[in-house]
Amino acid sequence: MNFDPLAPFYRMMEPFLAGHSLHAARTAHLGRLRTAQRLLLAGEGPGRFLEAALIELPDTAITCLDASAAMLALARQTVAARSD
Repeated sequence: MNFDPLAPFYRMMEPFLAGHSLHAARTAHLGRLRTAQRLLLAGEGPGRFLEAALIELPDTAITCLDASAAMLALARQTVAARSD
């Protein structure tokens, strides 16, 4: 499935469709990764978990993969916004 057409709306849709439970589940054990040197995010989407990981794991090298180029572009924007 190609998520590119949904990318511009995904951040708004996700809380509406799943409440905050999806993001809570996604980040529930993030603190356990504090000693990780590298983290692979497969199917990251627009970067909501990436954003949380950047805050919680500032010294961890993070690689994001997603089949959607538009979702990866949004994840890149998330990283760029944090470095401004």
